[in-house]
Amino acid sequence: MAQNNNELIETAKKIIRSQAENYLQYPNITSVGIGYKISEGKTTTELSIQFSVAQKAKAESLESLVSSGTKEIPEEFKFGKVVIPTDVVQRSFSAHYQVMSETVVQKDQRKLRQNVIKPGISVGHVNSSAGTIGSIVYDIHNGTPYVLSNWHVLDGGYAQTGDPIVQPGPYDDSNVANNLLGKLVKSHLGVAGDCAISTIENRDFNEALYEINVEPKKIAKVDLGDKVIKSGRTTGVTHGVVSRIHVTTKIDYEGIGEQQVGGFEIVIDPKHKPVDGEISKGGDSGSLWLVKDKQDNLTNIAAGLHFAGESSEDQPEHALACYIHSVLQKLEITLVKPKISPAILSSSNEHLGYRPNFMGVTVDLPELSVGLKRKVAKVGNSLTLDYTHFSVCMNKSRRIAFYTAVNIDGDALRKIIRKKDKWVFDSRIGEEFQCGNDIYENNKLDRGHLVRRLDPCWGPDTVAKQAEVDTFHYTNAAPQHANLNQKIWGDLEDYILKNTDVNNLKINVFTGPVFNETNDVPYRGILIPIKFWKVVTMVKEDGSLSATAYILDQENEMDNLEKVGFVFGEYRTYQTTIAEVERLTGFGFGNLKNFDPKAIQPEAIVKTGRTLVDRMERIVF
Repeated sequence: MAQNNNELIETAKKIIRSQAENYLQYPNITSVGIGYKISEGKTTTELSIQFSVAQKAKAESLESLVSSGTKEIPEEFKFGKVVIPTDVVQRSFSAHYQVMSETVVQKDQRKLRQNVIKPGISVGHVNSSAGTIGSIVYDIHNGTPYVLSNWHVLDGGYAQTGDPIVQPGPYDDSNVANNLLGKLVKSHLGVAGDCAISTIENRDFNEALYEINVEPKKIAKVDLGDKVIKSGRTTGVTHGVVSRIHVTTKIDYEGIGEQQVGGFEIVIDPKHKPVDGEISKGGDSGSLWLVKDKQDNLTNIAAGLHFAGESSEDQPEHALACYIHSVLQKLEITLVKPKISPAILSSSNEHLGYRPNFMGVTVDLPELSVGLKRKVAKVGNSLTLDYTHFSVCMNKSRRIAFYTAVNIDGDALRKIIRKKDKWVFDSRIGEEFQCGNDIYENNKLDRGHLVRRLDPCWGPDTVAKQAEVDTFHYTNAAPQHANLNQKIWGDLEDYILKNTDVNNLKINVFTGPVFNETNDVPYRGILIPIKFWKVVTMVKEDGSLSATAYILDQENEMDNLEKVGFVFGEYRTYQTTIAEVERLTGFGFGNLKNFDPKAIQPEAIVKTGRTLVDRMERIVF
């Protein structure tokens, strides 16, 4: 597509986002999208904002339509200096889950129970009709396999999470007790798409689409004129051409009324016309549309999830699909099975990750600015990697954590004997975002635990042992002096638990480096932090919250680095204020400043805002 068309499309998208909802409230307008203008029945090369209407009005009847509640469509839209013409086509749409009467007595294999689940076969909620399995997908957080279909196939507005899903759908086999496939996990209906996922239980599965025999592994945003192909429960394998993009469509869903759904439109590929002239029918809902290349060959690139088609036989044959990238993002799934960290494989949800309400008083994770959030190595939409009793937020450019957060139950700690260290990458994010063994080998740099090895090791023995294993992820390491985490920080946390009036012996500990691009030490492609911070929160016996902050300041020098490694000068621990940690890191710690005993004792504050902790008794609680 030409560059000027790309610019026009971006402008048209802005117009549709701002105007579509206003126009779709009128009964005769059924959708708004971007397409090539049609003149005298032929498609031109002129880009337009294309409206579809249930009934095209002649000039003499337009006035009566407007008076009955239909908005007149302008000839063009202006956005700044850009002028984009409009076009009007006749279309009306219906969700493709209502199965029409069968013309073939003998059911094909798509509509029978399959012991090996494949995309392209019948599926449905136990109380629905029948739709299509679009793809095998995987949970981005824990790798659980699911089947992907439409909201109106697996949910429909009458379902709840955990409801039974059957294969085939009830329309194809009413003996649902023998056809249980799994349970409804998550669903969504809106501009982002019409989509839902179910677990797969007691069945095997194959990722390849029925009859197409391609496993979808990639995704792409389609363009006008792109060729696509799908495998559906009713019409089987059909071929299409993308006729409109960035379409917002008004669909009347049974039981809940009209809803707006986003996606793109597909018409019949003239080189591959279906025998009966139908690109899709009822029961094809949930089918996955794959992209074909310019030579008309199949690819493993997914484009969209089919959810609707024309609702009248006297209209041109067309179909609608949600954008697959939007569906995957909304449901937090992926087409390719992710490599899963040992922490995720072994820990139950009950013990996974930092819990803000652990002490009975809510203490949230540090809040990052918008700019810092862009630097986080995310897992889906999550800013943290969750392990047993702790969480880590990774800075992908520095390859070290922004912060770690751990819940410590001093009354339930377990002594886990340290065996041979086995550090591993966390496979949920790229290894390029983590400092691996290449940073630590052949020098005296230590893989310093940010969350101490024993801090999360509490609870049942199996849980405590898993927590200890989890601390040996490179995401929880920072290159530092050997005594830092093993001695100085450890003494501090032990002192707090043993020598203060902590209620229930529970504390939360946040730890991280102070990133300073100017002062940090360049080494082997990274910058090694020379300062670290820690914030400890606890509920005291009188019920009051206490939040104390600390800085470990390492004055350092390098001497024959590759042979003897770093030679650090004297390291000192200071008690400081939450406010200073916020200033040094750029994080927000909510209202913790209001519970900082250091901040309300100005006589203890020296010029630097810090007090040297040369013995633990100096700490102010």
